[in-house]
Amino acid sequence: MAAPGGQAKSAESYETLGVKYLQEGRYDEAVTALTSAINLSRSTLGEDPPDALYSRYLAYSRSGHAADAISDLERLVKVREDRQYREELAVAYAKVGRRDDAIEQYRLLLQAHPDDAWINQQVGFLYIRTGDYRKAAQAYEKAVNNRKQLTGTTLIADVYDNLGVAYHHLCWREEAIEAFKQAAALNPAYATPLANAQRLNCQRQ
Repeated sequence: MAAPGGQAKSAESYETLGVKYLQEGRYDEAVTALTSAINLSRSTLGEDPPDALYSRYLAYSRSGHAADAISDLERLVKVREDRQYREELAVAYAKVGRRDDAIEQYRLLLQAHPDDAWINQQVGFLYIRTGDYRKAAQAYEKAVNNRKQLTGTTLIADVYDNLGVAYHHLCWREEAIEAFKQAAALNPAYATPLANAQRLNCQRQ
């Protein structure tokens, strides 16, 4: 039976090998090596090694094993509170249609960063997909108010456009027109939604 120190070294060796396989695109072999590293680390240290878990998540994700990738990310956010891990978990949830779970991850991120424009526009899009247009509007309003955090006029135009979409569904005509005006000023492709909003005739929610 290997001594604990020897097992720890073996765990490091397996992790190094797994990362090498990952870089080479040999994902199944990467998963096998990284799983050995994780199991050895658990048996010697009694905890999950975050770096090996993250590398295995990448291997699973890139090889199309979404459920296994999500499982590793879920364990990662328990091991270490890290914005990157939680945001990637939200994205992974959204990709498999688990929108409520994705929204919950963004909600947790917003507790520490309520005015983060990127997170607000991400969660706003999910609220639109779930049909919660009032919450979508609130999220996009925060994104617009902090748009200097966003890079590129295309992204900012998209944010204004989606804010207009939320307002349009709420039948907030004047607000929708203004949002679409801002979007069209940045990207002429949004002229059509502006015209649609100008013809909007319904009861404000």
